[in-house]
Amino acid sequence: MSADIKYVKRRVSHHAQHSGYDILFSFMEIENARSSFFNNLLSIIPASLKWRLYRLRPQAVLEQGLIPELNALPFTMFGKQRLCHFIYGEDTFFYTPLWANKHCKLVATYHYPEELLIERVNPAVIRVLDAVVIVSTSQKAYFHRFLDCNKIHFIPHHVDTGFFQPPENRKNMAEIRVISIGSLLRNGQLLRDIINHIGALENDTPVYFDLVIPKSKHPDYAGLKNVTLHSGISDDDLRLLYQRATVGFMPLTNCTANNGILEMMAC
Repeated sequence: MSADIKYVKRRVSHHAQHSGYDILFSFMEIENARSSFFNNLLSIIPASLKWRLYRLRPQAVLEQGLIPELNALPFTMFGKQRLCHFIYGEDTFFYTPLWANKHCKLVATYHYPEELLIERVNPAVIRVLDAVVIVSTSQKAYFHRFLDCNKIHFIPHHVDTGFFQPPENRKNMAEIRVISIGSLLRNGQLLRDIINHIGALENDTPVYFDLVIPKSKHPDYAGLKNVTLHSGISDDDLRLLYQRATVGFMPLTNCTANNGILEMMAC
C-alpha cells in the first residue's frame, strides 16, 4: 500500500513566489497537510492561549509556526500509511509528537546552522522523527547526536530555473552593477565598508550597488555613494536586478543554503 504524503507549509514572507523550499513540493504536486474546517476552528483560538503555546516551547516565529503545525493535526493524528513532512522543522515541529499516531511517519527539514539549531530546536522532538532532511553536510554532526546516520538525508537546495534565467541578450555595459540581497546572517558592516572603499576609489568604470533588503535596514545604508535600496519588489523586478548585475556579493556570517546565491547563479 502506498503512503499518503503531505507536507506542512510555512511560507516565509520575504521569499519570492519562485523561491523557498515549498516550491519543490508544489512542483511534485504534494498537498499541504491542512483542513479547511480545522483552519477555521483555529481562527478562534484566543490570543492568550496562543501566547502560552509560544512560550511553552521555543517557537521564535510565533503564530507563523504554530498555526501550520496545528493545521496538520488531523492528518498526523488519524489514518494509516501516512507521511507528513515538516519543511521548516525549526519553526513548525514542536507539538506534533504529543498526538501523532504510530502509523504516521514524521519527517522534518532543517535549514539553520548548528549554532542556531541549538537555540531553536528541542532534542526530544528530533529523536521521534523517522527521518531528517538537511540542506548542508555541515548539519550532519549535530543531528547525529540524536538520530542514526541512516535517518539523516542530505538534499541540496534548489532554484526554479524555469523562472530564474539569464537574459536573452546580455549587453556589454559601461558600468559594474553589484547586487546583494537579504539581511539574515549577513555581515552588514563588511558590505558597508566595501561600498565605502569602492566609492572612494577613482574608477574608470563606475560601480553601482543594488541592495534588496528590508525597509528596517535602510538607515544602515543611508548616504552611501552609488547605492539603490529596494524592498518589497516583485519577482519580475528581482529577476531583472539579477540579470542586469555584473556580480552578486553575499557577505554571509554563517549559513547552510541560500536562495539568493542560487538565483544569482541561475541568472
